[in-house]
Amino acid sequence: MPKFEVSITRTVTDLYVINADNAENAEEIATYNKVDPVHTKHGEEIISVEEIANEAVKLGRIQVEFLSLYGTKEMKDRLSKRERTDELLRICTRENVGFRSFEYLERHLLKD
Repeated sequence: MPKFEVSITRTVTDLYVINADNAENAEEIATYNKVDPVHTKHGEEIISVEEIANEAVKLGRIQVEFLSLYGTKEMKDRLSKRERTDELLRICTRENVGFRSFEYLERHLLKD
């Protein structure tokens, strides 16, 4: 059975009305004391689901392809980091991997 990575980002804004000597004390009271907010606004939810096993195989293939084509000293000298980033993005788009996977590859393949 495949594994999935599910990331859920929720935004919630709590509004407090605090009696305090200054803004710093008010922030401290709202943050660390058990004070109920006068209003709570719930924002949107962003849900991202990626199948881990298939993504890992794709990432390995992309890494091998990218390093063989653009990881050589000659290509590093010839292409700017921006151009190599564009090529990595092109490969990732072709392979239909998510943005988080692209960011991972970018961090590991374009360190220099």
